[in-house]
Amino acid sequence: MKRIFHYAATAMSIMAVAIFASCNPESNGTDSPNKPNEGSENNNGETVRLATPKLREVSSTNTSIVLEWDAVENAASYAYRVDEADEKSTDALTVEISSLAPGVEHVIEVRAVAPAGSQYRNSTWASYPFYREPEIVDPQESLQSWLGEYDVVSESTLQIEGYGNITKYTLLEGQQMEFTISIEPSYYEDMVRIYGMTSIDETWYAVAAHLTDENGNVLANELAPVLDYEITTSTEGYSVKWFAIGQLETAESPEIISGCEYPFYLTDNGDGTYEFTPLTGKTSTGVSFTVLATDMFADQGTSVGMFYDTWPVNLPAGKWTLTKK
Repeated sequence: MKRIFHYAATAMSIMAVAIFASCNPESNGTDSPNKPNEGSENNNGETVRLATPKLREVSSTNTSIVLEWDAVENAASYAYRVDEADEKSTDALTVEISSLAPGVEHVIEVRAVAPAGSQYRNSTWASYPFYREPEIVDPQESLQSWLGEYDVVSESTLQIEGYGNITKYTLLEGQQMEFTISIEPSYYEDMVRIYGMTSIDETWYAVAAHLTDENGNVLANELAPVLDYEITTSTEGYSVKWFAIGQLETAESPEIISGCEYPFYLTDNGDGTYEFTPLTGKTSTGVSFTVLATDMFADQGTSVGMFYDTWPVNLPAGKWTLTKK
């Protein structure tokens, strides 16, 4: 009887130990059933961060870049931004960034966006640097215009941006296009006035004041050779010859043979672009122009070279849609 009681007591002790062990999660060497696996919420409601996209460059120009990345698991979409500006959303696995300025260090960033209300959160930003050296040509050494050659692909609102000292644009023969004039930064002048035209040794020059004060008083004059085509205002009813800016030696101000005063006020848009506002006392965001096909196109095909120095007023730029050859 004592031996039977001993066996029974021993069995009860073993059962008690087993029951205690089953109630104590720290007693075994395996993970707790409540410990979350990667990709799910844990007890505290914490979320799992999505993987950061790995960016690859597909193609680039002097002012644009195309990036791509592989799909991120569990991402609902993607966000991208340039230089920490406001982010934009996309469902694609590629993005094209344009209107980047040569000579400026840009940073393009992309991140994966988590589904709303899910156990995931947005990834960290993946960054990709962009920098291109501006192409510079000295017009005093050579008047061979080149920064790029372009085809006009739209008759509506168009964009031109020129960097460096010399730019060549290709316009379709006989086509008329409207744009709003703007220029690149020009260092120190607030106003420019084109007074008219003069002829020296049978060569036409524009007479311009590139330094004026706020009251329009001339601080410095220049002469500039005229390119043989014209830009005609569609709103003011008179024409202005655009020209190469190049300082010439002259003992006195030349006599103005033709033309009229054409004053503008230079406005900084705050985004790297500038606008000429006519000094007419009227509120204006720019001047509408039409580029006319003239004999210049017949003589030299569809290419028009526009030559200008680095100071103080750069080539007028407008809203163009262009594709590079």
